[in-house]
Amino acid sequence: MKLPAPIRALLKPAAYPEHPRWVRLLQTHISYILLTPQYVYKIKKPVDFGFLNFTTLKRRLYFLKEELRLNRRLAPTTYIAVVPVVKTRRGYRVEEERGDVVEYALKMRHLKEECMLHNLIREDTLPPHTIERIARLIAGFHKEARTSPYISSFGSPRRILGNVEENFRQVAPFVGITISKDRFEEIKTLTLEFMKAHRRLFERRTRRGFIRDCHGDLHCEHISIEDGVEIFDCIEFNRRFRYSDIVCDMAFLSMDMDFRGRPDLAREFEEQYFNYRGDKEGGRLLDFYKAYRAYIRGKVEGFRLKEPEESEEDKSRALVNAALFFELACQYLKGSRRPYILLVCGLTGTGKSAVAEALKERLWGVKVLSTDAVRRRLFNIAKEEHRRAAYGKGIYTEEARDRVYRELLGEARLWLRRGRPVIVDATFSKRAHLELAKRSAKRCGADLYVVECTLDEKEVRRRLAQRLKEKTLSDATWQTYLRQKEEREPIENPTMRLSTTGTPLELADRIISTILARRV
Repeated sequence: MKLPAPIRALLKPAAYPEHPRWVRLLQTHISYILLTPQYVYKIKKPVDFGFLNFTTLKRRLYFLKEELRLNRRLAPTTYIAVVPVVKTRRGYRVEEERGDVVEYALKMRHLKEECMLHNLIREDTLPPHTIERIARLIAGFHKEARTSPYISSFGSPRRILGNVEENFRQVAPFVGITISKDRFEEIKTLTLEFMKAHRRLFERRTRRGFIRDCHGDLHCEHISIEDGVEIFDCIEFNRRFRYSDIVCDMAFLSMDMDFRGRPDLAREFEEQYFNYRGDKEGGRLLDFYKAYRAYIRGKVEGFRLKEPEESEEDKSRALVNAALFFELACQYLKGSRRPYILLVCGLTGTGKSAVAEALKERLWGVKVLSTDAVRRRLFNIAKEEHRRAAYGKGIYTEEARDRVYRELLGEARLWLRRGRPVIVDATFSKRAHLELAKRSAKRCGADLYVVECTLDEKEVRRRLAQRLKEKTLSDATWQTYLRQKEEREPIENPTMRLSTTGTPLELADRIISTILARRV
């Protein structure tokens, strides 16, 4: 789609007073976002989606001013001003005093990507006490946030019921696509039963002032730890999405941490938040509102499937994410949230490592452990070094292999006890090693899934020959494959047997779909 003339003009550095070195454009369905090294300029698109209406310049200016005012509550140094975009004899310019105003932009400080909470979580580089600082900031914000009889009305059982019924109506067209019919009906039943059983609690929260003018979109991608904690991009375009119980607001962030595979951070955030806020009663609604937030995210991911600007890869990821969010919502409502350990096993050369890495890309926050990496650590082998000892000799004796599996599954237990999901990339050709994995899962209260990878032998041989030319952790050869095949003990009743002839991401998506289907 062709860009409007002002937006095309603003892609040139000369349009800005600071004359930046470069300008980049991002788009959402409601905004043009122009990035420069120092600043970000957001311009609203002239769209009307029912729940928002930016069709006139006057309305766009109003909502930009609202966005500035509301976001300064939690990000005072990020949001700078609403500035005009004018048409002059020299072309379109930002913050020019002379000329005809054709648009308005919200000017913000350009925050560093590496300081965003979601990136810090993904890279495991979260500074100490960060979660406590975030919890303290949000608890203080909720304490001071505006409330009134009108705002409180948005927390009434009738209003909440209207919101959840709207969600069910909007997800219904996606039944059989992003969510199974059984899962859809189960979540609907559990939600309505909870609301009926806790009607008085919802009413009491309304009377006691816990319904406030909140953030509305509180998740990891909207938190910066660059210079102190700044939380940005609240919902300004629809008060219904912002006026809520304070627990509904904070539950979004807690759920997002769970989804990213960090339930340990979610628990820390919840404990710190309720400690600072002093709202013990609110904890009774936490899982309900986390389910509510997860369901909305599943709904929104489903909407992406119908967006023409989304690539096929993005749609594939959205399909998986939607299913995972709906599964998470159901777990909250059933009180069955548990970590899991997923064994990706099979003979050498069958593609299990590529599948494990693809699963890591699809499943947020999962820890991938492999026998190859553990073996190198145990025997002090450098990454670039190869020790291609004969099968059953040196570091590949039965005793050495047993030691590797004990170390591997001991590490898996450490992560499972923290609530982290784990993928184990290993052959598991001995039944004793598989039994050790089963016992580890049971000890940690984790679900266990076993995926056995298979592949045509001609392709296995080709892959192993190619691997020898590349720098990989594995020392396996074609002879290794033949000996493993000869000695392996069959895996009985795996979760699935997978022929690894597709792309790794396609295979990962099949695994996730199979596991989710088994959990219904």
